[in-house]
Amino acid sequence: MHEKLIPNITRNFKRFGIKPHQLPNAIGMWPNEQECLLWCALSSNLEDNWMEIGSFCGGSAVLLCLARRLTNNKPNSVYSVDCDFDKYQSIAGTQSYVGNSAMGMFDYNVYKKGAFQDLCRQVNCYSDDIGKHYGEGDISFLFIDGFHSFAQVVKDFETVKPFFSKDAIIAFHDVSPDIKKTVKEDIDFEPLFKSTKEDFFLDEAINYILKNNPDFYLLDIPAKRNVKHFKETRLTSWVRGTTSPFNSFAAIRRKHEN
Repeated sequence: MHEKLIPNITRNFKRFGIKPHQLPNAIGMWPNEQECLLWCALSSNLEDNWMEIGSFCGGSAVLLCLARRLTNNKPNSVYSVDCDFDKYQSIAGTQSYVGNSAMGMFDYNVYKKGAFQDLCRQVNCYSDDIGKHYGEGDISFLFIDGFHSFAQVVKDFETVKPFFSKDAIIAFHDVSPDIKKTVKEDIDFEPLFKSTKEDFFLDEAINYILKNNPDFYLLDIPAKRNVKHFKETRLTSWVRGTTSPFNSFAAIRRKHEN
C-alpha cells in the first residue's frame, strides 16, 4: 500500500508550493523526511485519529490530510495542536479563511488551498493542555514537533499517552544521524529536565521515553538515508539545533500482541 500511496501523496503535495525550509511557506522537512512521516502515519491504525504537536505553516497537516483523503477519509481525524496558528503569515493581500484579518499560512494551506475543513481540526492551546481540549477517541499516530527541548518532548509524550491506541506510533523530528546508537546510551537525565531552553536533545528524550516505557521500541523506517543536503545547509556534519543535512526523522511504536 505504501509504495503506491506515498508517491501519489507527494505529487499532490507539490501543488501547494510548500518548500522544505524556505519561508514564508515551508514544512521544515526534507522530501525524504516527508516520506518518513507518511510511512509512519499510514502504518498506524487508520480507524483511529492522528495528531501533530507543532503545526508551523501547515505542511505536515496537509500531508496527513492528503493521506486521509486517499485512505478512509475519516472526518475530523487529523488534530493539529499549536499555541499560535497565525505566527506565520501568508501572501500579502489574501483574505482569512474565517474573516478579514491577515491569514496565517496554516489556514491558507490547510483550509483555503487544501479545503480540509472536514478532516483537520485545530487545537489552539499549549501542548501541556491537550488533555483539556481532546477526548475524541484513540490516537494511533502522534507527531511531536513542537518546542524542541528534552523536557517538553518527554512531557508531550506523557500528555498524549493516555489517548494512545494499543499499537500507536509516535514520530519525532530533528534527531541526530546516530539515533540508533544514542537511544541505548546511559545518560544522566536529571540535568536535562532542569533546562528551559529549546536545547534539541531529541535523542536523549527518546532514550528516556524508551527506558521508561518498555512497551515501546524504536521503529525501523524504510527511508532514503543516503540523501544528503550539504549544499543547501552549508554543513558537512550534524550540528544540534540547526537544519540537518541528513534525514533527522525517527519513530517509536507500542508493542502489541494479538
